[in-house]
Amino acid sequence: MACVTRIGSLAAVFAAILAQAAFADTRADCLEATDADQRRAACQSILAEDGLSDADRATAQYNLGNALALSDEFAAAAEAYSLAIKINPANADYLFNRADVLARMGDTQGALADLQEVTLLSPKDSEPLNNMGYLYAQAGDMDRAYRMFTRAIKLEPENPNPHFNRGRILKGAGRIEEAIANFNTAITLRPQSTSYLMERGIAFGQSGQMKAAIADFDAIIAIDPNSSQAYMNRGNGHSNLGDFALALADYDRAQTLDPDNPKIYSNRAFTLEKLGRFEEAIGIYNGLVARAPENAALLQDRGRVHQKMGNADGALADWSQAINLGGERSVKNFQHHLVRQGFFAGEVDGQMSDTLSEAIARCAREAGCF
Repeated sequence: MACVTRIGSLAAVFAAILAQAAFADTRADCLEATDADQRRAACQSILAEDGLSDADRATAQYNLGNALALSDEFAAAAEAYSLAIKINPANADYLFNRADVLARMGDTQGALADLQEVTLLSPKDSEPLNNMGYLYAQAGDMDRAYRMFTRAIKLEPENPNPHFNRGRILKGAGRIEEAIANFNTAITLRPQSTSYLMERGIAFGQSGQMKAAIADFDAIIAIDPNSSQAYMNRGNGHSNLGDFALALADYDRAQTLDPDNPKIYSNRAFTLEKLGRFEEAIGIYNGLVARAPENAALLQDRGRVHQKMGNADGALADWSQAINLGGERSVKNFQHHLVRQGFFAGEVDGQMSDTLSEAIARCAREAGCF
């Protein structure tokens, strides 16, 4: 009997050890499992235990929220974070992550309120200010977004994110050189970021610095050889420099990587147009218009190729449809172009008139309009 008792005691000890190990594994999975379902199941298992401390319950709810967010279950994630915050309302991480899922759900004001609270709890952390700036930018409040990014930079100048985001604000405002300066700082801090290189490359292109733009797209391709956008944008750079063979080769590669991207095809068509290969360009535009018959810009572009081919009726048909679809914006595009070419002397007001109609008709007939 003594032997049996001893064996029974050892069995109980081993069972307790195994239970502790299982509990430790569950906690580890709840915290860091890469599989979202595994993490969620582990966190829910912990939350189902009796006698769980408030601190452990809050941590489990927080990690459950992380797992749900990874699965794009944002409403459920927000609820889990809220339960964690109810237990520990002064935890900045809980509020920061709830702000993220609220933003993804479209609750900008709720996200901003949480981030504002985070700035009070973690006054030396620049990320909440950066995220607030991002949300203001999404809402169209560029001035406030700019101020938030600037505050974030002053608080933590080694954080590349606010430099990059402020650069995007400046780029959107047409302040290209200032934007490039911000992108330069961001890239110095995070040189392998393809998104940073992409934005700077586009900004270089907008400022006419094509070789610098191509260099950035080269760098992206070296990091990510499957970036169709980098190939397309590099093709645009080559096209603008007159290196049409290189441009077409880049468009070929971009189309292979992303065959459903209409921008690649339209850029290719524009390069073919520059080469005088109008029939090929028209063929591409025909396919694009068939897929997007209400795209005014495509109709305007196809009309331009018709005009260069001497097909005035085709040009007028496309341009008339573009104006009907695009309204004031399309009218202004024509007015700007016709004023530059000396075909129209009226105001650029987005309004059709007999004088403008006559100018468009004349443009369709005369070679010097494009």
